[in-house]
Amino acid sequence: MSVCPQFLGAPIVVKLTTGDKYMGELFCYDISAECVILREEGADGATNYRVINFNVIGDVSAAGAPKKEIDPHLPAIPDEWLEHRRREAKEKAAKERRTWGVGVSKDAQDLFDFLHKTAPEHELRWDKQDIICFGVRVRPPYLPDKCSGGDPKAQERIKKILANFHAKRQKRAREQAEKDREPAAVSANQSQSHVHTPSTQSSSPVHPSPLSYHPSPNSKAAHLPNGVSVPSKGSPADKARVSPQVTPKQNEASEANDMVMAG
Repeated sequence: MSVCPQFLGAPIVVKLTTGDKYMGELFCYDISAECVILREEGADGATNYRVINFNVIGDVSAAGAPKKEIDPHLPAIPDEWLEHRRREAKEKAAKERRTWGVGVSKDAQDLFDFLHKTAPEHELRWDKQDIICFGVRVRPPYLPDKCSGGDPKAQERIKKILANFHAKRQKRAREQAEKDREPAAVSANQSQSHVHTPSTQSSSPVHPSPLSYHPSPNSKAAHLPNGVSVPSKGSPADKARVSPQVTPKQNEASEANDMVMAG
């Protein structure tokens, strides 16, 4: 696709290969990225920028003349401005380098950054692994009792800052430990809820076998046909042990046998 530089700032109509049409001001076009950018102004005053790829553009037509002539070439950047930006970046890097401890632990660097929030740059520096703040030297492990030198008031101030720093770190450590324990406790409770403990008693009644019978020691059994045996003489409990699920023919044979034994 070829876009003429004089179309910049002009209203154009872009018809896509899908049949859709978009109208807006040609805000920008990029040959390397193969796209154009339309600036669309809404009725409420809002501005929308639409990026359209060259591959989906079917036709482009101008809908008017540009509002004003636009130079497609970027303006030259003054050398003075470039030198100013370079000098600023160099000074910033030098300041950051002075705040980096060499061969120190992460806790020590965190403490230095904590002191840097209140202490000016010229009053805070590294001396190997020691921190010098307001003339007070703080040696590893950077506790309040490791302060020495400097003005007594400054030393007392540094001790309070160190105590505050370590108290905050201990508080965060406790809070993090509690957060780590909460998911473990929830997981343990969920696993216990899925453990099934068998009951010693069945919830449903156990029915005896249709032909099962358990006579008492004092009862005498008389054997009947079909393998059914009933007591000739026994207690009501013995008779209750006979399953009620006996077939009608077996029940009639049992009653006949009782009558014979009674006679």
